[in-house]
Amino acid sequence: MSIKLVVFTRAPIPGQCKTRLIPVVGTEQAAQLSHAFLCDTLERSRVLDAQHFLYVAGDLDHASIVETATNFGAELRTQAQGDLGDKLVRASADMHLEKGDRLLIVGSDAPSIPEEYFLQAVAALNHSELVLGPSVDGGYYLIATSCTFPESFFRGVRWSTQYTLQDTQACASRYGWRVTSLPPWYDIDDAEGLMLHRLYTNLAPKACTYSARLLEICH
Repeated sequence: MSIKLVVFTRAPIPGQCKTRLIPVVGTEQAAQLSHAFLCDTLERSRVLDAQHFLYVAGDLDHASIVETATNFGAELRTQAQGDLGDKLVRASADMHLEKGDRLLIVGSDAPSIPEEYFLQAVAALNHSELVLGPSVDGGYYLIATSCTFPESFFRGVRWSTQYTLQDTQACASRYGWRVTSLPPWYDIDDAEGLMLHRLYTNLAPKACTYSARLLEICH
């Protein structure tokens, strides 16, 4: 059995990432936080004995992205065009999953995912074809599978809405896939998410060292 972890991220180009945080922290720091979130995500995912893949939107050759991939032993790939469903289908196809393999996919906007949730996701795939980690906004911070997503698997999902999670569960039901849900967690898309992360890093600064340092500067 092999475990493969895919992280979707965006090159930390000011003005092109975490734009909803710009009114709160400014253009430069929003980009810096975006990259810090990626590093924290990769650091916490080290609890898994997994192959790591960074699927990047934007400049694949951005110096920070290349350096981070090297430091964490991750392979760089370009994100597919289209919506999140298209990106998920493409990533799962790229992994060439064999029987017993496990694929976990996360974004870089939930840098404080508890390490045990990664382990729970892998364990849950022993009895489910799909694992979802619900986020507070109606989406999910993690999706894991032991199967390759069919081309039309995510058809009909209303992305970036309160219905994203339930629509994805309906897709799994349509294909006869069993679903396990992890405990809910927060992601960081806007000022509210950033406030939650400030509180979290104040309580556990060693859990997200990259973004915790930046948030001290942003005060």
